[in-house]
Amino acid sequence: MTGTPEVDDQEFDEALDDSFEERADHVEENVIKSGTATGDQFDEIVRVLCARGLVLLVGPRGCGKTHLMRYAWLECVEQKDRPFSVYTSLNRYLSLEPLSRARTDANGLFHSWVLARILEGAQETFRRVGGPADYDIGTEFGVE
Repeated sequence: MTGTPEVDDQEFDEALDDSFEERADHVEENVIKSGTATGDQFDEIVRVLCARGLVLLVGPRGCGKTHLMRYAWLECVEQKDRPFSVYTSLNRYLSLEPLSRARTDANGLFHSWVLARILEGAQETFRRVGGPADYDIGTEFGVE
């Protein structure tokens, strides 16, 4: 019988944690800003994302779309000459999937959820760029 080396649970957990990369929407902002390797192509994409107008990022899962968007959003929040930008994560949309089979108004609920997430992101950005901390964007739309 061959023996396997004993591994401390904490060592195993640390090794396991080191084996996986975090999703960009879970990474701390200071890590996004200070730990991002930039280059000409990266800088050009950020420039386009920070310009006025619509941009569509296309790519396979894990290629860095979210990372780029968060980086560009942080640039806009930190620099007053950049456009007002909104970042929100829609990665929890899968939790709404069961509703698509159980409710006839599932599409409407999904659209409402997306709009609510965008409004939350807009309020967060507004506060971060110097808006009053007690401002509630919901009051603009009659939501209390």
